[in-house]
Amino acid sequence: MTRILTGMQSSGNSHLGNYFGMMKQAKALQDAPENECFYFVADLHSFTSKQDPELFKQNQLAGVLDWLALVIDPEKSIFYRQSDIRAHTELLWYLSCLTPFGLMERGHAFKDKIAKGLDANVALFTYPILMAADIILYDAEIVPVGKDQAQHVEMARD
Repeated sequence: MTRILTGMQSSGNSHLGNYFGMMKQAKALQDAPENECFYFVADLHSFTSKQDPELFKQNQLAGVLDWLALVIDPEKSIFYRQSDIRAHTELLWYLSCLTPFGLMERGHAFKDKIAKGLDANVALFTYPILMAADIILYDAEIVPVGKDQAQHVEMARD
């Protein structure tokens, strides 16, 4: 059985790009009987940028409802909120103690934000380490991501 892991950040309303870019693919992976799917609300990953707390809650609820309506079949996959499982942050800490600073400095999301003169927090800097923790915790073999996340998966592999 192939283990699949992917998360969705609740940063705004879902749109057709989300559906065709990720949700449709996640549904197909879930429907294949040879796959074991773990899908999660990536709320810890969402803290990489400042957000209005009420809007954050609304976006998270809307995202969960969209995924439940369009993708998730609880008989075929496991769906959870990342922050409910302490092991994500614990493993993030252990991995951060082993990760070279130079590797994180090469992260494009962090570099791009700094280059634009925008505020970047430590969470954005360590985002790839949290992604590595996510992948390791579930021993994921396939991690479907958008193009913007491809470098993070490569960094997690390192």
